[in-house]
Amino acid sequence: MSPGKEFLLLFSVLFLPGLVSQTVGVDARAFDSAIYHLQILAVSLPQIALVIALAQLRRPGSAAALGWRKLRSTDVGSAALDYVAIVSCVAVIGGVASLIGATDAFGTPVAWSFSRYELIPLLIVSTLAIGYREEVFYRAYLFDRAAELGLEPTATIVGGALLFAIGHLYQGVAGFVVALVVGVVLGLLYIRQRSLHAIAIAHGAYNLTVLLLISG
Repeated sequence: MSPGKEFLLLFSVLFLPGLVSQTVGVDARAFDSAIYHLQILAVSLPQIALVIALAQLRRPGSAAALGWRKLRSTDVGSAALDYVAIVSCVAVIGGVASLIGATDAFGTPVAWSFSRYELIPLLIVSTLAIGYREEVFYRAYLFDRAAELGLEPTATIVGGALLFAIGHLYQGVAGFVVALVVGVVLGLLYIRQRSLHAIAIAHGAYNLTVLLLISG
């Protein structure tokens, strides 16, 4: 199977169902359910393993090239810096929206809530799983396949960010724009660091922060 066909197949299995289901809305209180967190893990962990396994089968050694290796202390430090970069970019977007009078458009249409603080350990694990699931595909896997096809890194960054942003259309203009910018930032960071752990941890930490702040 060609890299392009494999990519389309994986995308269709992993993310297309979620894109289609955006039209029926989301449960804003889902994170208050322990079952929901377990469902995230039940879906995300096999999907992460599938992407890594396919990469490794296609070209032995690809898993390590994607960044799937033992976590290092440097990854944690890079994740902290990446988190600051993401938060800073989102803050700039918010500031620009305020200056041009577009704060209403950049509000959060989905009123996510989280009140069961005894579930925070589960919340941390599930947001990390989401971070790894999205980064292993939209960044690591996509960059590996794009390189195999001879595509330019710039096109890969933009393409991956667009696909990532489309998955946030249910959040309206705000969700799309923020996800697009965050996707570009994560793509740039991945190219520079080649650390899947760093961008996935930063992504999960950002999601966790947003959920807690919105709920607070």
